[in-house]
Amino acid sequence: MSHMKKSLMRSQLDDFGEQQKDFAKQIADLKTDLNKTVQLKFDSVFAKLIVSKRRLKTLQPKLQSDVKSLQNNKFEKDLNRKIHFKIKNDINN
Repeated sequence: MSHMKKSLMRSQLDDFGEQQKDFAKQIADLKTDLNKTVQLKFDSVFAKLIVSKRRLKTLQPKLQSDVKSLQNNKFEKDLNRKIHFKIKNDINN
């Protein structure tokens, strides 16, 4: 009976050792897959960032021109408003 128990325990230990090896391999595979996924995602985001930077560089002169135009337009509106009030005041006086 004692010999059978030892044999059974040894068999269970062997099975447990095999399970540990399988789990270790699964964990290693998961780590590899995760690293690949993270690297692919990083590469994708980095590529988008480069494209966005290039687009900004090409758009920058247009944006600066638009801002300058808007500033000039605001200046003209302010000037026209001041002239309008000046004329209105001159007429009322």
